[in-house]
Amino acid sequence: MANTNPKRLKCEYNKPGNISELCTYYLAFLAGMLTDPLFTAIATLLGDAKTQVQKLQSAEEKALTRVPGAAATRDTVLVATEIIMDKVLGKVQEAGDENMEQARIIFESHQLKVVDYGQHPRDTFEVKHGKVSKTFKVINKPVGKNAGYVWMISEDKKTWYLGDFGSAATGLIDSCNDQELVQGKLYYIKSRSNLKGVKSDWSQIMEKYCI
Repeated sequence: MANTNPKRLKCEYNKPGNISELCTYYLAFLAGMLTDPLFTAIATLLGDAKTQVQKLQSAEEKALTRVPGAAATRDTVLVATEIIMDKVLGKVQEAGDENMEQARIIFESHQLKVVDYGQHPRDTFEVKHGKVSKTFKVINKPVGKNAGYVWMISEDKKTWYLGDFGSAATGLIDSCNDQELVQGKLYYIKSRSNLKGVKSDWSQIMEKYCI
């Protein structure tokens, strides 16, 4: 008898220890995604991600030659690469959530690590109106020393945009999709933390009207 209540699973990258190997891993992963009919709808995102990883690969090769400023450039490119690759991973997670009985197969077929959802608890997270009009103040409960935090914002809970990221548990959101927030409009915001390389699950989605 089929399992009528399958356990929700979470996927994570099996990241290697250095950037050169990471680029090789990402490119192999994206190649597999591009040939999987399940992800045809995100072909543009996958193509953009591949281009970004190739930029990181070139930046790392230059950084290894110790050209002045190359390492700093590489680090900037790395941040942009991690952002887009997290978006790709989110799409794989969505595919697994939509078909939980096949989630393990979907994840493992793309060489992703599979963990039980909820292994790392959701963060305590809240959103307030900022002191300045058309801003939101996002507040995470600190999870530990040297933790990192990222917030995402959406207009429809389908397409998400980076709100802010860094080591501060509290931050300000003043835009969505590089556009100024609109007074009277409802926005959706979620958060996650990263402590010693372990990312929490996304927080509950908070709804807030812009004022």
